[in-house]
Amino acid sequence: PSPCHLCPDDTLPMPPPTTITPLALQSPSSPAASAMPSHAQPPANTHPMTTRAKAGISTPWHFADLALLNQNPLHVALLVDKEPKGYKSAAENFKWITAMKEAMKEEMAALKHNDM
Repeated sequence: PSPCHLCPDDTLPMPPPTTITPLALQSPSSPAASAMPSHAQPPANTHPMTTRAKAGISTPWHFADLALLNQNPLHVALLVDKEPKGYKSAAENFKWITAMKEAMKEEMAALKHNDM
């Protein structure tokens, strides 16, 4: 079993301990204050755990083809920007009327198909 990140492991190289001097204690002529790197590179990742990124494993993103939804009037009606708040406003919306008629036709066809 691999050790946890808190357990010391003698097989892994340990970085040397560093001493941090607070800025208030550094003198202006101190080499540590004047030798500040402008672009510090992140430390190399030496952790033994293998991740999907380290192994080069990635999965492609698959996006739904929403063009298929636009063929069904019910989906068109359900995806409108502003939904009707009640029956009266829905009855005045042509897309909702068309979608409900189409949905009723599909429901009746399914009932007839199941009845046989």
